[in-house]
Amino acid sequence: MNTPTPLSPDQLRWRCDPDSLGFERVDELEHRKGIIGQDRAIAALELGITLRDKGYNIFVTGPSGSGRTTTVKHVLGTTETDRGEPCDIIIVNSFHDKDRPRPIYLPAGKGNAFARDMEEFAESLRGNLAQIYQGEDFKARRKTAVEARQEEEKAIIQAFEEEVKSHNFALVQISMGQFHRPEVTPMIAGEPVQIERLEQEGKYDAAELKKMKETQHELRNRLEDAFRKSRAIQRKLKKELVDLEKEFARPFLSDVLGDIRDDYDNDQIKEYLEQVQENILTHLRLFLEEEAEDEQPDLPLQDDERYRPYLVNVLVDNEGKTRPPVVVETSPNYRSLFGTIEKVLDRGGVWRSDFLHIRAGSVLKANGGYLVIHLADAMSEPGVWQALVRTLKNQHVDIQSFDPLFLVSTSAIKPEPIEVTVRVIVIGNSYSHHLLNTYDPDFQSVFKVKADFDSVIPRDEQNVQRYASFIRNVVDAESLTVPDKTGVARVVEYGARLAGHGAKLSTLFSAIADILRESNYWAKKDGADTVRAEHVGRAVREKEIRVALPEEKMQEAITDGTIHVDTTGGVVGQINGLSVYDLGDHRFGKPTRITSQTALGNSGIVNIEREADFSGRTFNKAALILDGFFRSHFGQEEPISMYASIAFEQSYGEVDGDSASVAEIAAITSSLSRLPADQSFAVTGSADQYGNVQAVGGINEKIEGFFDICKARTLTGKQGVLIPAPNVSDLMLREDVVEACAAGQFSVHAVERVEDALAILLGTPVGERDDEGVFPEESVFRLVEDRLRELGERMKEHNKDILSELAESVEKDGGDKSAGESSEGSTDKGDDDTNVNAEGHSN
Repeated sequence: MNTPTPLSPDQLRWRCDPDSLGFERVDELEHRKGIIGQDRAIAALELGITLRDKGYNIFVTGPSGSGRTTTVKHVLGTTETDRGEPCDIIIVNSFHDKDRPRPIYLPAGKGNAFARDMEEFAESLRGNLAQIYQGEDFKARRKTAVEARQEEEKAIIQAFEEEVKSHNFALVQISMGQFHRPEVTPMIAGEPVQIERLEQEGKYDAAELKKMKETQHELRNRLEDAFRKSRAIQRKLKKELVDLEKEFARPFLSDVLGDIRDDYDNDQIKEYLEQVQENILTHLRLFLEEEAEDEQPDLPLQDDERYRPYLVNVLVDNEGKTRPPVVVETSPNYRSLFGTIEKVLDRGGVWRSDFLHIRAGSVLKANGGYLVIHLADAMSEPGVWQALVRTLKNQHVDIQSFDPLFLVSTSAIKPEPIEVTVRVIVIGNSYSHHLLNTYDPDFQSVFKVKADFDSVIPRDEQNVQRYASFIRNVVDAESLTVPDKTGVARVVEYGARLAGHGAKLSTLFSAIADILRESNYWAKKDGADTVRAEHVGRAVREKEIRVALPEEKMQEAITDGTIHVDTTGGVVGQINGLSVYDLGDHRFGKPTRITSQTALGNSGIVNIEREADFSGRTFNKAALILDGFFRSHFGQEEPISMYASIAFEQSYGEVDGDSASVAEIAAITSSLSRLPADQSFAVTGSADQYGNVQAVGGINEKIEGFFDICKARTLTGKQGVLIPAPNVSDLMLREDVVEACAAGQFSVHAVERVEDALAILLGTPVGERDDEGVFPEESVFRLVEDRLRELGERMKEHNKDILSELAESVEKDGGDKSAGESSEGSTDKGDDDTNVNAEGHSN
C-alpha cells in the first residue's frame, strides 16, 4: 500500500488568472443586466408569474444574501404577462345597510374620476335643489294642493260646528296646564257652561241633565271623528306635497346622475346611482331646510352629514398604470397588508367610523399584480400568516378594524368582501418551507410553486465573466474606485472561498458587494487609483480579524498550554482531530485532542461523550460505525473482546457530526498496536464500516486552524493535515497556507482509505492479509490482531477463573445445606443429598 504524497500547491487553491479576464480595468466591460445563475429559480418564478390559475403563488427559498429579492424584482419587471391594466377599487355607502359598505371595481383611473363626479354632484345639491322649489310653478301647485285640503278640512269643521250649534252646544278650548283641548259644552243664556256646574247649581232635573250628557257624549264622538278626518286630510296633504317635491326634484336628479351614469359603462355604477337618487328623494326634507342669511359658511362635504353618504372612498387608485402593480411590503403587519377601518373622535367624545374611513392594504394595492413579502417579517406579526392563507384560498379580502388595544369596539361596520386576484411571492428558506408544507394543511393548495435559489453556481468562464459584470454594476451604482484585473480576480477567488468549493462560485452577492466596498476603503486609504489584489486581500483579512476574537482566545489557550494539543512527537492512543466552530458571523477550525484507552473487557467501544450526554445523534451513529469497522477487519474468525474508550479531551460542550471517525479509528488502532501516533498531523474525515474515507464539511477552516497552531509554535516541515480525497476539489486555502506548503513547511495529504491515514500517522505499514488471511509481521494490523487475540485469551482465562470460583461457591453452599437438613432429624444420611455438576450448577 502506497503512502499518499502531499498535495501540490495548485491543488490547494484555485487561482483566477487576471490575464484570462480580457480587460485591464473592470470599467472596460459593457454594462450587462441580468441574474447570475439561478436558472431553476428563474424558471419557477416565470411560471408562477405568468399562470393566472388559482393557487400558483410562489414560495422562494434559498440562503439570505443570494439575491432572492433582487431576482424577484428583476423577473417581475422583465416577464411579460397577459394580466393587463389593474383596476381601481372604490367603496360606496350601502343605503340598505350602512354597516355593509359596497366595493365597486372600475378601470384604472376611473375611481378618482367617479369620486370627483360624486363630490360635484353633492355640491350641486346644496344650492340647486333648494332653488327648484322657489319657482312659481312649484309654488302655485303647492298652494293649490294646500288650499284644496284646507277647504276639505274647513268644511268638516264647519259642518261639525253647525251640528254642535243645532244641539244648543258650543265648541270651546279647555286649558290643561300648558296645553289646550277642544270640548263641547251646553249653551245656557248664551254662555257655555260645564255640565258639572249645572249639577252643582241644581237648576235642572235629572232627566234634563241626563239628556245633556247623552248629547255631549254623542258630540264628543263626532268631534273625534272630525279630528280623524282632519288628520287623514293632513296626511294626504303631506303625501301630496312629498310627491310634488319628488316630481320636481326627479328630473334634476335624473339629468345630473344620468350624465354621470353615461360616463361609466358599469352595472354596479348604474345600480348605485339609482339607489342614490331614491335615497335623496326619500330624504328631501333634509336638503330643504332653510338657513339663515347670517349663518356660518357651509361645512365641508365630508363634515356635513346630509351629503357625506353620497361621497366616494377611493380605496385603490391605479391611474396611469399600464402594467400589473408590484408591491414589495417591507413591514407586513395586519393593517399594512389587509387594510383597516380608522376611527375618529366625534364632538361627543365617541370613537366612530364609516365607509369613508376604510383604508386599503398592500394585498388590495397589488390586486391584479404581485405582492412580495418576507416570511420572517410576516410570521413575527400576530394573525398575518393565517389571514394571508385564508385570503389566497378564498380570493377575497375582509377588511376589518384590527385594534388589539381597544377592548370594546365602537363600530359594527363590516364592508362586503372585496375580490382579489393577487399573486403573492413569499421569500423564506428551505426549512420554513418544509415546516409549512408539513403542518399547514392549506399551504400546498395556495403555494404551488417553489423557487429554490442555490448558494453556489459552477465556476466556468461564463460565470466568471458574469461575476466581473456584477462587480462593474456595483462599482458604477455606488461610485466606488474601479478595480483592475487583479482586484477582480481576487474578488472571484473570494467568491470561490465563500462557496466552500474550488469548482464553484458563491451566489451570496451581498457578501461580495461588502468586500467591494471595503476594498474601496483600503484602496482610498492607500491613495491608489484602482482597487488591486492586495486591497481585496486586506479587506478579506480585516473582515476576518474584526470577528476573530473568539478564535484568537482559543488559539491563545492552545499555545500557552491551557488547552493541551501536541504538534510534535508521538503519543500512543492520541490523535489530533479537527473541529469547526460556527459563530454565525465567523467560522474557524481548531484541533481537538482525541484519546483512546484499550483494555481487557467485553464492553466494546465506549463513547465517553455519549455516556456524559455530550454527543449528538450523528456522533453516536459514527461511534457505532467504528465498532462495525473493527469487526469487519478483525472479527471474522472469532469475536472481539476488548474495552476501548474514546474521548474528546477538554471538550465541555456538545459534540456532533461524523468527521472525527478516521481520527477515532486511528486512536484506537494506536492504542491496540501500541504504536505512537505522530502528533505533527491532524486528521479529519468520515469513515464507513469498510474503511472508506468520506467527505466532510469545513475543510478549509480545519486545515487553516491546525496550520495557525503549528505556525504559532514554529513550522517544522513535518506538520500537516490528512483530509478525505473527495474534499480535494473543495480546497480554497489562504495564501499563507499555500505558500508554506509550497516551501515544504506544511503539507496536506488526501486519503481514500483509513489504511492510508494509519500509515502516515503510525509510520508503519498497515499490511494486507495474504492468501492465508494473515497480516505481515510487524504491520499495524498484525499488531492490532495479535493484541486483540491476547486480550481474548486473557479474557477466556479470566472467565475460567470466575467460573471456578462460582463452582466452589455453589458447592460450598450445597454442603452447608445438607448439613443443615441432617441436624434437623433426617434419617437419610448419604452422599446423594446434594450433587454439583462439573459446571458448578446444582441439580
